[in-house]
Amino acid sequence: MQRVVCGRRRRPVRMKAYWWRVLHPTRWRSLVLVVLCFSASLVVYKSITVTKSINDAMQFSNQKYEQLLNDSYSPFPAQFPYFGSLLENECKFPSLLPWENDISFRVAGPLSCTKNMPDIVTLDEENVLSIHDDLDEKWKRRKAKIRCTVSKLSGGLRPKNTEMHEIPTNLTLYMDSRTKIDMDQFVVRCFETPQTGKNETKKDEYKIYQRPFAGYAKQGLILISCPDIFYFTDNFFNFWDKKKTLTKSTPEKPSLIVLVLDSTSRNQFLRHAPKSWKFMEELGFVTLKGYNKIGDNSGVNLFPIVAGKTPERQVGGDGKEVLQKEELPVVHENHEHLWDLFKKRNCVTMINDDIMHHSRGLFAYHHHKGFTKPPTDYYFRPFEIFNVKNQIRPKLGQCTEHGETVMGQHFDLFEKFTRVYKDYCHFSFNFFTSLTHDNSFHLEAVDEQIRDILETFKGIGAMDNTAVVIMGDHGNRIGAVQYSYSGRIEERAPLFSIYLPEGFRKAHPDLMRNFKTNVNRLTSNYDIHRTLKELALGVEEDKDASKYRGYNLFRELVPTTRTCLDAGIPENFCLCMPQDPLPRIERNSTKFQKMEEAIRSKLAEYECLDPGSLKIEENELRTHAINDAARKGMRNMPLDETEEPPKMFKEHRFIYPRVTVATKTASIRRLLFEVKFYTKAERMNVISDPVFINEDNKPSQIAIEYICRIP
Repeated sequence: MQRVVCGRRRRPVRMKAYWWRVLHPTRWRSLVLVVLCFSASLVVYKSITVTKSINDAMQFSNQKYEQLLNDSYSPFPAQFPYFGSLLENECKFPSLLPWENDISFRVAGPLSCTKNMPDIVTLDEENVLSIHDDLDEKWKRRKAKIRCTVSKLSGGLRPKNTEMHEIPTNLTLYMDSRTKIDMDQFVVRCFETPQTGKNETKKDEYKIYQRPFAGYAKQGLILISCPDIFYFTDNFFNFWDKKKTLTKSTPEKPSLIVLVLDSTSRNQFLRHAPKSWKFMEELGFVTLKGYNKIGDNSGVNLFPIVAGKTPERQVGGDGKEVLQKEELPVVHENHEHLWDLFKKRNCVTMINDDIMHHSRGLFAYHHHKGFTKPPTDYYFRPFEIFNVKNQIRPKLGQCTEHGETVMGQHFDLFEKFTRVYKDYCHFSFNFFTSLTHDNSFHLEAVDEQIRDILETFKGIGAMDNTAVVIMGDHGNRIGAVQYSYSGRIEERAPLFSIYLPEGFRKAHPDLMRNFKTNVNRLTSNYDIHRTLKELALGVEEDKDASKYRGYNLFRELVPTTRTCLDAGIPENFCLCMPQDPLPRIERNSTKFQKMEEAIRSKLAEYECLDPGSLKIEENELRTHAINDAARKGMRNMPLDETEEPPKMFKEHRFIYPRVTVATKTASIRRLLFEVKFYTKAERMNVISDPVFINEDNKPSQIAIEYICRIP
């Protein structure tokens, strides 16, 4: 639209030319100069500030890195979670994969047994005995006239610890009855009278059922809501108030249950009980990685754990743990066991020992001749003797005449005890030997059962105030696996894994800190005793600690300089590997190149590290291997200390190179690796995580994934 002024048309303005004149640089020169100068000042100021911040950050990072690497006052830097490794120790403890190539992997199926009698008697966890018909059509006795008798079992004590006795009672039971039995172990026999005619007599009876039972009758006040349950006792007031005197269990002072699986190493458990292991990890079990046995068989490994003493020869130390000749065979009443300490605190106790044969038993053979009186509130040796003499078929087999597995009976006692006493302080020591003694892979047959029991304990709240130990006495020393190189190592490295309630962990952070540090230290049976004794004393410091060998893993830190001699481990069982003079691996050798390749492959797993920058510091490396006595599998060292074991070929060797490697930010880090050298195949493999080392060549306690987060 054109603008009209005073009736005259005005010439339109050229907008483009007008705005060009307005924006011409000559009109804004001064302002532009001012803005440019101000901007330049800001850039300079910002550059100085950023440079200073980068320098400060780099200085802080270097200080922080040095502080973390050299921090010796605490194994737990506050900035990062704790990381530990067996490489911290001067003892070179061998690392194994669960599936090493010199171990034949075998699988065991589930156990199943055929019954040779009707299933007509049941005992529940409240010790109520029920007589009922069998649901199996083959064994039903619906029209039969049946009566059952009960005999009490006793005996199994020194000096006749291989004998048990039956004491008949006046109790007669009939079909469709339920009776509360005030006996811990007894045998039930049932007889059937054939329905043949009117003139039948008592002589016509024949035995159709025989089975021993073990249970927990001493439960105290019995509140029975069912009027049809009859209460039978031969000593009515004996344990009537027992439960009233029991100490309540708490997370801070938990109960303790110990499950020992014969001939089970840590690797064997990983290999053959994967379902249990996975659930144990979910629950928070902590497993010792440097645990080394001190003796050959079960007795000499477990007696030091329950009593802190040994009948074997002295190995290092001052000998305070060694029993003298006049103290053998062991008189257990003269020694204080873990269960004795629990009993002093008014806790209920139980020993559940799978004896395999009436002349055996953990504390009834070799240096041990049994107990003169029951050592615990529940001691089932009479039940065991009756079983092995009358019920188990074949002898030393896995099945009973009544169709239950031997291990099933023991697991039932193990589980039922904690179910009954879950709210009260209790201790149980369970040693199961028949299934895994000869063949460790048979453990697979009960993998699900172990997991199910742990799930049950978790579900009923028992693990809120109960510590659980699952362990082995030693690895497999009978089967063919023992002859392999890995088998020799596994035999000497038994499983020890412990669960501690969440309330305990929160109430005792210092104890947990020490224990987790000691997971990666060289430990032995004497340390286990001192540690479990802490729980037996109600989480109180042991005033008699000076009388016993070993470290309390809750209260003391095992030194990284510890040797087998310090720990009481004989040379033939020691896994601390000496350095061999030969073979030497030189930088220009093919073996050295293979080692570099193996290390680079491992470095590629960490995003922050540059494998291409790898440099091995040493030009020549020596190897480590288990000593000749251990490789030979010697059960005892020669009495003549000058006699040396035969030289043995070492199929596996270990190399410990120190390397430097750059991070993606060009920082240099020093690492210590453990490389396994398979001598026959000339193959190198890195099977454990490396650790950072400081300028003193000492391993740090910082995990790679956390050290990488430092700028």
